[in-house]
Amino acid sequence: MLSARHLARIKGGLVYAATSNVPWATLVARTFEVDVKACVPCGRRLDVRAVVTDKDVARRIVDAIPTTPRAPPSRGTLVASESAFA
Repeated sequence: MLSARHLARIKGGLVYAATSNVPWATLVARTFEVDVKACVPCGRRLDVRAVVTDKDVARRIVDAIPTTPRAPPSRGTLVASESAFA
């Protein structure tokens, strides 16, 4: 059993886990200091809904995204995101 403090150190990347199964978001946060699961506009947490591995399917999905230019959100609508290791 791990203490809450030790588990937080593992999650924060200060010590290495005993397994090679480390979530990708933790690896990216540890490497680039970026919280890839934080929604910039609202500050909520994002979840992975699907993983696309087929190149043709990925191309169809990307091509279906509208590319109409739009103005960025005003500064007043941005909410500070949580820590990269929350």
